Amino acid sequence: MTEQRREYYLPAEDDQLRWHFVSFLSYRTELLRLVGAYAGFQAVRDTDARARCFMLAHAAVMTNCQAGLWLVEQYAAVRRKGGS
Repeated sequence: MTEQRREYYLPAEDDQLRWHFVSFLSYRTELLRLVGAYAGFQAVRDTDARARCFMLAHAAVMTNCQAGLWLVEQYAAVRRKGGS
């Protein structure tokens, strides 16, 4: 957009952005389901299984946080450059 000095997305670019955002939301939803499934790790009696449950829940939370932060940083970078 910057190279072409325009302040709007072409229809194909808009479609691609929407697809990426919907994909992001789908992955985010699945990670949150993992968190929900393994959040009760403290109730697991076997220590090895409890540790695995904790690690899965923790990894899902951290992945969600990292991906959300990346998305915000990308959006902020585009806004700083003067994009839409």
